[in-house]
Amino acid sequence: MATGAATVYLPQGRYTIDDGIGIANYRFRAAEGKTRIRHFLDLALIGKSTASAAVDELLGRSWKGRDIERLLVQYPRDEEQIYRALGLIDPTSELRQPLRAAVTHGTHMLDLAAGYDWNKESEQARKRPIIAVQLPTQVAENRSDTWLPQSLKRALDWILVKADELSAELSSDGEPRRLPLVVNGSFGSLAGPQDGYGDVERRITQFVKTYRGNGPEDLCTFVLSVGNALQLRAAARMDVRAGHIGEIPWRVLPDDKTPSFVQLWLPKVSGEPLQQVEVSLVPPRDVPENELWSELGEAIEWKDRDEVLARIYHQRFKRPPDGSRECITIAIRPTTDDEEGPVVPSGLWLIKIKNTTEQLLRNIDLRVHRDDVGMFARTGARQSYFDHPEYERFDSSGRTINDERLDDQARDDKLRRNGSWTRVTRQGTLSTYACAEGVLAVGGYRRSDNQPAAYSSAGRVGGRTPDLAAISEESPAIPGVLAAGTYSGSVAILSGTSVAAPQVTRALADQIRKPDNAGRRQTPTPVEKPGPGQLIALAKQKAKVETVERRAEKVQRTAVATSGPGPESRALRYGVGRLPFTFRSSSYPKRIGE
Repeated sequence: MATGAATVYLPQGRYTIDDGIGIANYRFRAAEGKTRIRHFLDLALIGKSTASAAVDELLGRSWKGRDIERLLVQYPRDEEQIYRALGLIDPTSELRQPLRAAVTHGTHMLDLAAGYDWNKESEQARKRPIIAVQLPTQVAENRSDTWLPQSLKRALDWILVKADELSAELSSDGEPRRLPLVVNGSFGSLAGPQDGYGDVERRITQFVKTYRGNGPEDLCTFVLSVGNALQLRAAARMDVRAGHIGEIPWRVLPDDKTPSFVQLWLPKVSGEPLQQVEVSLVPPRDVPENELWSELGEAIEWKDRDEVLARIYHQRFKRPPDGSRECITIAIRPTTDDEEGPVVPSGLWLIKIKNTTEQLLRNIDLRVHRDDVGMFARTGARQSYFDHPEYERFDSSGRTINDERLDDQARDDKLRRNGSWTRVTRQGTLSTYACAEGVLAVGGYRRSDNQPAAYSSAGRVGGRTPDLAAISEESPAIPGVLAAGTYSGSVAILSGTSVAAPQVTRALADQIRKPDNAGRRQTPTPVEKPGPGQLIALAKQKAKVETVERRAEKVQRTAVATSGPGPESRALRYGVGRLPFTFRSSSYPKRIGE
């Protein structure tokens, strides 16, 4: 176990958890026929592996780097045959097979985080070993947190073991010491409490603390994208007065072949309180209203002709040291079914929340689970959303509102006029997993004008916010960032906060390897001073923060605001700093001029 005094920073290890990782791509090699993938875990199990060295794992199978190198020698110019031998491609399988596509999410992310041209950057490549975990294909198909939690927890357990094995293997003096570990996760979730006590968040926290042991905090960091939910209308916060009923409309789209979910989370209370709210679900149009109210500890069913079409689960979860939170989960069936199974009507559903206490209930959080379609998935999913008439999507010029701070101003205006308001908000759209300890939450911004990407999720004032932002768009007209396609020699463009996170992963690893004057390791320095009270990555990891007094020239120039020419580029998402994009952080050029 590493201690603060004995920790030696060995060659930096990169660890990625993603979908569709092209491990045979030359961007992940150290030399001809030599891979930097030291360990690879496949949780997808698409086809049967013909590679004899495969090791059966819990929920998956794994290979060591030398096993992959045998295939690189056997098929020096045919990466598809390598994937067939590993069972990652199987023409007879009905499962989605991302590695048959020209671009895959995992390959693109891993290249941004740890890709090198080993012909030109052999020294950097040699010092960047990789441990990769390929998630089940169902994770990308079902975004409602059905598959991801169990797969992610299994991946973290496996990485703990393999990281220690690799650390021992690379220790020069024979005494085991842990490598600095940076895990990249370009995925997100809107399900859960957003307080750090959800099942997955606690598991991530445990993973980070276990690996750090008694060592420094920068020995292990989990870099996570904040999510792309800012404009999804998937988050709301409401207050309900004593004895009153609050309502919020929920738009469920037609031709949705997947279930839809909404979660309500009440604030933490102390002791053993009674049930605080009752929740009811009203279907749209001419379907009879079933006025059934939720009961704590029970699952209430909404039926039509003896078919269960929706359920409301009412639970209470403990929060240390002596508190608890009520959680109500609403689940409804798809609005269409190819097999002519029971379906629910599409349209505007109504969620009712009755305050059963004698006091005002403030800050009841509601979130719609993700239900969008992943890359090359054919699930028929359609994202439902809160459709409140007071929510403003566009400004007076018709542009999409991209400033989460305006939600507070709109709320205050409505409260002055109406006395109360149930609101849909851009705040609170941050990925739930970002609330775990040891997580570096990364948002995205545009390089052309330094404005936040229109989709980059936001936290709340006084709560968890993004820690850092990296470029995820070149300009409003040129989306995305260049990186490797699935197969060697190809280049692809992907956008979203997913592409921002691995840039920070790369920069963080580079900073960890470069000691400052005091001999300590540093985290990436943003190009602007953080806002007051903001806990950016540097402060979180207790690293030395070098305040940049003079902003870079491009940051100083006038930005184009949503309503036309505006003030100097503002800090992103409540004060998070920007990580600059340089050629050192990517092997691919910028696509617009300086």
